[in-house]
Amino acid sequence: MVDFTSFPATNADNPSDLDSVQSITFSTTEKSDEEALYQQLNIFLAKYEKSTETDKLAIAKIRENTRKLQVLVNEKEELYLRINWLERLYKVEEEIENVQTKGEVEMLQQIISDVQTCPLKIKLQRRLELIDILPLQVEKTSEGLFMDRAIEEIGSDFINLGTAGREAVIDSAVNEGFLDMEKVRQQTRELESKAVQLQTCESVKQMIVMLDTLPLSSWKELSAKWKLRIAINLIEEEQSWNGLAMLDRIIHQQVSRMDAEQNEQENMQREFKIPGGRAASVIDSQKLRYGNFEYEQND
Repeated sequence: MVDFTSFPATNADNPSDLDSVQSITFSTTEKSDEEALYQQLNIFLAKYEKSTETDKLAIAKIRENTRKLQVLVNEKEELYLRINWLERLYKVEEEIENVQTKGEVEMLQQIISDVQTCPLKIKLQRRLELIDILPLQVEKTSEGLFMDRAIEEIGSDFINLGTAGREAVIDSAVNEGFLDMEKVRQQTRELESKAVQLQTCESVKQMIVMLDTLPLSSWKELSAKWKLRIAINLIEEEQSWNGLAMLDRIIHQQVSRMDAEQNEQENMQREFKIPGGRAASVIDSQKLRYGNFEYEQND
């Protein structure tokens, strides 16, 4: 027989001896409370992720409250990641004004390279690209920003100049060193006025001279022959336009139409050979219009 009393053992206490446990205070965190906190923090973060404005104090407060999450571990890590992204964007926003070298530009680009796409990131990337592409002089790095400012402050009058017109005005401002919005307004009015005044022009020669002075993307590269034809058309067809951009579109349409006519004429000129190669006929598109044919005989 086995003597069980020889094995080591412990004696169980009487439950009545555990009454002292009632004096211990337990602290618990409810999951539902953390979910509510997470949702609130998520809403606040989303607000700043959609904005181009910065608020370091608010983000610091969100980080402080995120520490309270103990049960929702995955959600806590997600919030910390998004907070880190915003803090890096804010850092670049602060330092971008003091950039002096291309290396500094590349460093700032690297800081936000893996940040999720949001309005503030897009804004900062655009500013860094302008600094990176253009020489680091005030009048040069300001060119793109000055264009944006002119669009915002002057509005439709500046926008209606068209791409070529807007670029001409801004280039003039930068080259002459006057980053003055009032002078940009003045140049905008002058260009629009010149474009509208062309509608009263009755001289083909004068029309060509005036068109040569305007920033028109469809006009500059035309041959003298085509410029003559378009000037005549603008006068004879009595087309109307309300500004530079519309005039540019009308000229572009004229060029497209003339291109199509020229291609049609070239396609109508064909050389037809009679089987056996004894003779061939050439149809001249210019003579074909009037019903005249010209034949060439081969020996």
